[in-house]
Amino acid sequence: DLVNFEKQWSNFYSSMDLETHLSIQEVSEAQAGEVFRSYYSHGLISSNITDRSPGRQPIMLFGSHSSKEDLERYCFSFPSESHVVRNTGTHGCPATHMVLRCVAPRGPLACARTYFFGTTHSPYLGHQNGGQQKTDHL
Repeated sequence: DLVNFEKQWSNFYSSMDLETHLSIQEVSEAQAGEVFRSYYSHGLISSNITDRSPGRQPIMLFGSHSSKEDLERYCFSFPSESHVVRNTGTHGCPATHMVLRCVAPRGPLACARTYFFGTTHSPYLGHQNGGQQKTDHL
């Protein structure tokens, strides 16, 4: 199961690497998450698994469409073609990040990540309290 799980992440990275800076703007949540949805769906079918609880489903959400409420009502069976990178940021601007989760259909493996597009992200380092905070462990 771990080998197949790692393969899905590799396939995801390969598909995203093919996108140029301009074409990444037109990628939809449905397109980007296809690798994870296919892996999950085929695993459920081949194993006759009927548990489709929301916490055990793959997720692919962009920008402002990745709030807690969006995560709770997400349905992997009907991903959005209209949520693309170019319009899912704040006030309809391009998204600066995506949230994704890959789930192994036949085991406990799951991995969630937040990836940022470009160099637009400045990490939150906590309250500075006037002193310099060490960042070498981030």
